[in-house]
Amino acid sequence: MTASGAANVFSGMVGGVSVSLHRLAIDGYGETTGFSGDAGFTARPVQGLFLAGSCRGLFSSSPTPGGRGIVPRTLSAAAGICPLQGVTLSAGASVHQYCGEEFSFASSVEPFPGIQLAASVQTPPVRMGFSLGISVLPAVLQYGYATHPDLPSGHSACLAWGGGGFAPEPFGSATPSLEGTP
Repeated sequence: MTASGAANVFSGMVGGVSVSLHRLAIDGYGETTGFSGDAGFTARPVQGLFLAGSCRGLFSSSPTPGGRGIVPRTLSAAAGICPLQGVTLSAGASVHQYCGEEFSFASSVEPFPGIQLAASVQTPPVRMGFSLGISVLPAVLQYGYATHPDLPSGHSACLAWGGGGFAPEPFGSATPSLEGTP
């Protein structure tokens, strides 16, 4: 369960924070409950280009006697383009507190207004993710599915409510849009 908020930092940039309650359970490994906090930003320095950065696990409860947080701190940065209306391509890199770096590539398409399909690949180890988003503003419902080579595949669902969203505009478009929550 996550509570989050975001606001325009200045024209073309949105910053946000979140606090999450986690219930983690992996067959054969055990289960635990804890909380964490994250921070991030999304920016559009020029039309058609977007940047993002985040710190996941900025603070995290420690469920183990060794003091490892329930969410390892992860620093991430990404850049993407919007070559056509409703299409994005992005690449990113992350550094994890306990397991090193990973790289990601993602693409999304909006085949109809309010319907978004996305796919991503992360490595190492190779993992794939897919999502479907349905937007009837001010609500957005999203379902995601992700694979992992060593763990069972995962499912996620999100219901968001708000007055804004990340809506990249293609290169050369007349009206930029980056308002509200990312």
